[in-house]
Amino acid sequence: MTPSAAPSSGFRGPRSGLVKLLDIAKGGMGTVELSLRREGGFRRLCAVKRLHPHLLQDEDLRAMFVDEARIAGLLRHANVVSVLDVGEDESGPFLVMDYVDGVTLSAILHRHASHEQLLPVQLCARIGADIARGLQVAHELTAHDGQVLDIVHRDVSPQNVLVGFDGQVRLADFGIARALGRSSKLTADGVIKGKLGYQAPEQLRFEEASARSDLFALGVVLYELLSGKRLYKSLSRSPTEVPVPLRILQEPPPDIGDERADVPPELTELLFELLAKRREDRPESARVVAARLDDCVVGLLRDEEPMLLAGYMDRVFGDQRRAQAETVAQAVARAEARELVETTPAPAPPREAQTVVEPASTGVVASFPARRRALRIAAGAVVVAVGAAVALTAGAARLRSRAELEEAIVKAPAASASLNASAPVAASSAPPAEPAAPFASATAPRGAAASSAPEARHPAPRGSSASGPHPSARGIPTWNWK
Repeated sequence: MTPSAAPSSGFRGPRSGLVKLLDIAKGGMGTVELSLRREGGFRRLCAVKRLHPHLLQDEDLRAMFVDEARIAGLLRHANVVSVLDVGEDESGPFLVMDYVDGVTLSAILHRHASHEQLLPVQLCARIGADIARGLQVAHELTAHDGQVLDIVHRDVSPQNVLVGFDGQVRLADFGIARALGRSSKLTADGVIKGKLGYQAPEQLRFEEASARSDLFALGVVLYELLSGKRLYKSLSRSPTEVPVPLRILQEPPPDIGDERADVPPELTELLFELLAKRREDRPESARVVAARLDDCVVGLLRDEEPMLLAGYMDRVFGDQRRAQAETVAQAVARAEARELVETTPAPAPPREAQTVVEPASTGVVASFPARRRALRIAAGAVVVAVGAAVALTAGAARLRSRAELEEAIVKAPAASASLNASAPVAASSAPPAEPAAPFASATAPRGAAASSAPEARHPAPRGSSASGPHPSARGIPTWNWK
């Protein structure tokens, strides 16, 4: 199936209002784009997840999108990246998610490893507690009918933990999460789902994953935060090296005290429990893990100053934050410019004065504006003449002598002839004075209609001049994005 093929079941599209700004992440199955969502006057930055084009033919992966939207769409918590919407357009299915302005936990680990520095224990405990709270929300989530959904993330790793510049830790990517009633075939037995170095022993034995499987992965992440290096990683391709799955299955849980001496005993004990080979030996829930990590932070605060994650992010990643903000601002400005070009109508071409050639017998050439003025003057002259005739007829009824009546009849043709003499002016090149409107005589004194100055009371029509009309100016709509 090509990207432009008809949408599959489970989606309704196409959905408009998404403007791609940047690519912000890329994985084996898809990409995550930073997009600007536009709905009327609404503007918001969001993350849009899409499948790679060559994977759009895989119906199982498309079903995975439906499942991830169904699961993550139910999660509303400060420590979880929620799916806000789902749709499908000409590029295939997509998920609209919260945009986290920050970095992945793997980026933090890489930075400290490259500088050979260790994260403060207090910050490690705070981050671990926030991840545990995100897992707690997923593990305890219930459907609208009250049924526990039994969600297991199955891919808890530093790549799927986002740390915002505001200090907020969020668990992301429920793409391969298992939930009750999941439709995707990706949950079939015999398939290892998630990153190998973070799989619990029971998952490597192809047993059913549970909430305590996620706690094992959390233990691996917490150990790597404290030690600054990978726990289960293939270091070489030597045939004598023990494969990662066998190490997870057979090696005893490591002691973080061998890596650093400033880890309190209660945190060391918690790590032993999280990395236990049997799930029964691990803590009973993510809620318990979060509470114990909070207690570790309280114990550390007895001997050291509080360390806020937001302050740490500003000190260590402040330059990256400003550079990232500038990149986003430039991308938004480009999107605004494109929108302005797309929505601004093209200016109308100027209207040139068109000429009409009178019949050869007259030999007169007049522009359309001049011809219209001539017709208005002629019409005004006829109306005034008719009005004068009516007035004279009405006045005749009041004359008492025959001599007065004859005198009025003699004067009437002369008045009509003097008015009609102005009609041929329309053919001249100079613009004539505008005649009075027909209703001007209703308020003017009797006999003053023909002698008043109409151009002072009635300006020339808009756009008319000796050289023709002026082009009309069009307004350009503007949009101030906030």
